Amino acid sequence: MPFDTAGLTVRPLGVEPVVAAVPADDPLADRDRLHVSELVARPRFRLPPGTDARWRAYWLAGGDDSPGPVVASVEECLHSVVWEGVVGLLPAGAALRHARAGIAFVPVDGHPPSRIVAARPADCTDPLVGALVDALAAVSRSAPG
Repeated sequence: MPFDTAGLTVRPLGVEPVVAAVPADDPLADRDRLHVSELVARPRFRLPPGTDARWRAYWLAGGDDSPGPVVASVEECLHSVVWEGVVGLLPAGAALRHARAGIAFVPVDGHPPSRIVAARPADCTDPLVGALVDALAAVSRSAPG
């Protein structure tokens, strides 16, 4: 999150810091941390036209005028880092779930953490969906960190 929540029931589950995905041979890759403003002048991956405006502003750190490929998935983001040398923001968990040769994940300061939520249509009355959301909330409350 953030995204337009009109017509949705949203349940907060947690927060996750963001990292910059950068080519492993980039000077930023050796840093312990960087500030989000250091990415502004860099070629970055972009989001497709029609992407929710709040989502776009958050993940592109307020700018969408950077040269760089348009991506629609985490995998495409990572491929563009390796193949095209661009940079971009991802949830910190990407460093664990998507680690691979050629990419460094550097913690970012100056950008709010990503809010993890369970979202469903507001008119959804399926008890299984409700039970799933309750289970996710219970697990997120008991998770370390």
